[in-house]
Amino acid sequence: MKRTPLAVGGYEGKTFGRYFLARLLARGGMGIVYLGRLDGPMGFEKLVAVKVIHPELVTDRHVLSMFLDEARLAARINHGNVCSILDFGTYRDTPYLVMEYLHGATFSAMIRRCLDAGGMPPQIAAKVVADAARGLHAAH
Repeated sequence: MKRTPLAVGGYEGKTFGRYFLARLLARGGMGIVYLGRLDGPMGFEKLVAVKVIHPELVTDRHVLSMFLDEARLAARINHGNVCSILDFGTYRDTPYLVMEYLHGATFSAMIRRCLDAGGMPPQIAAKVVADAARGLHAAH
């Protein structure tokens, strides 16, 4: 992936602090999540998920407070059903949160495939709900 300097606007395909943001993964009400890559010495690379606050919200104190709370709380959770928080900081006045990147299909893609195939098998649905509940329990 070629590195380009950070420009005004979207971060996709650009360097963001220590991370190269390769592509957009998801967009939500508070921020955007990118597939990022941390490059280190001697060819070290680690894929991560980097969440940044929407540019228009970086000056909103309430949003900043919620983002910081999310980082603090999520960093305390150590569970196999919850993505780990690896880093938190600010780059050029934009707060970011770095999380473990889990490669695979999204839950919505899995649901679509199951619907196309006639429905989700009950044992798969039970496993998904149980795993989600275990992760939620760890968060509480």
